[in-house]
Amino acid sequence: MREPHIHGFAAERADGIRVEVVRCYEGDWNVFLTRNGSVVARAVSEYRACGNGYVSRTEAFKIARSLIP
Repeated sequence: MREPHIHGFAAERADGIRVEVVRCYEGDWNVFLTRNGSVVARAVSEYRACGNGYVSRTEAFKIARSLIP
């Protein structure tokens, strides 16, 4: 992602789902799975790591890499 107000990374999978790593706050990151601009799923590994909170940048990228075949 290269929008001025968003810090992160996005990659599109073969099935059309985008895996997006987004910095929500300083030091707080989330992983989103989106399609056509809407969140369609949540990574089980992220939920286990943070519940409804946030993960570190390192953890977010680790989770994202596991979701991109």
